[in-house]
Amino acid sequence: MRSIALHLGVHKTASTHFQACLESVSGQFKNVSIYCPKQLRHTVTARESLHVNGVRAEQKRNEVFAFWKSQQKNVILSDENILGECSDAYGQTRPYADAYERLKHFEGLLRDFDSVRILVVIREFADFLPAFYLESLRWMPRWRPFDALFSGNFKFSWVDVVHQIAAAVPQAKIAVVPYGQYQKQLPAMLTFMGLSGAKPDISASRRVRPSPHLGALKAYEALSWLSDGRKLNGVFNKLSGYKVLQWGQFDPLSSEEKIVSLNNYQKDLQALREAGYLLETRIE
Repeated sequence: MRSIALHLGVHKTASTHFQACLESVSGQFKNVSIYCPKQLRHTVTARESLHVNGVRAEQKRNEVFAFWKSQQKNVILSDENILGECSDAYGQTRPYADAYERLKHFEGLLRDFDSVRILVVIREFADFLPAFYLESLRWMPRWRPFDALFSGNFKFSWVDVVHQIAAAVPQAKIAVVPYGQYQKQLPAMLTFMGLSGAKPDISASRRVRPSPHLGALKAYEALSWLSDGRKLNGVFNKLSGYKVLQWGQFDPLSSEEKIVSLNNYQKDLQALREAGYLLETRIE
């Protein structure tokens, strides 16, 4: 009986830390093949493979899927870009608006496994959206302020995202972990992924970096505006987000928006708990 487990992120929810944990235990399980972003980003999870429909993308997916199918091992995939990319936000009204379509690309692979599990970590909106925005700055084609992209998006629902996942992969067991419980739930997360008894090397993870100061972002905005339409603009994009601006905190939401955000998040957690998706209710 072969199993496949997908860790889908989402972005800015300790995904890099979890991937470091997975890589650190890979030698402890001879019957499991673990693939994290450095093995995946130039293969099946690249934009041309998941985001674009076409003959070339389909061929690329099939080649990678055929390799995974040929292995007589269980498979673990961890890459937050499977569910969506930060740069997608510039053409969508909500983060992960096309999660269903992206996951359907995995249909041909997942049906060949006897067991499919999907792990998702979610974060309270008032924290998630600013962090998601800062990450997306690295890939944006031109500067756009937070309000132009995410005004009102603190109302979006994690329940809707999970329902997209469930609809795309109906045979999967789905476990959701609130970001605030990540450290506590880490052993259970590894067990859910098929790594019961794993002993990860926590020190292998990269240090978490602080968010940029709002003043630094304003300075970046001015520089980006001055270089608009030139190659220099791309340079500023690559140096933005947490790559260079590493002090202070970016806090774009009002107090009223934060209250709405927290209330909606609590409602989502309750709905996910009642549906049996929270990891604490799903470990078997």
